[in-house]
Amino acid sequence: MPLNDTDLTTTTSGGDTMAPASKPAAEATPRSDERPKKRRRSKQQGKPGGKPGKAHTKASAAASNGRQKVTKSDAVLKLLRSSKGATIAAMMEATGWQAHSVRGFLSGTVKKTMGLTVESETGKEGARRYRIVGETRAG
Repeated sequence: MPLNDTDLTTTTSGGDTMAPASKPAAEATPRSDERPKKRRRSKQQGKPGGKPGKAHTKASAAASNGRQKVTKSDAVLKLLRSSKGATIAAMMEATGWQAHSVRGFLSGTVKKTMGLTVESETGKEGARRYRIVGETRAG
């Protein structure tokens, strides 16, 4: 029995018919319009009557313990307020940030957002040190 394009069965030499080797591609996977659509979760947090977000929970826990959580920003500002100032390496060690992140923090947050004056000078050992000059606002 010859095999043609429309016949899905195969024959063996004895003339026995076998089941099709595989399902057609259209039956193997569901069509995209048949799949149920997933609903997106709302990005809005802090809904009235809802559960508090993680940040709110952590802040509440720190306040209830009577301790203030020391942030990485606070650690860098403490180093910058010292009389000697701080090197990029010291700020990287204190925060775990990379050098470009420390420089971005100094430029974007300390200078622009907080409005503090940051002074940079090269020390005797050749390392550049940064420090906050006074606590007056720049500009």
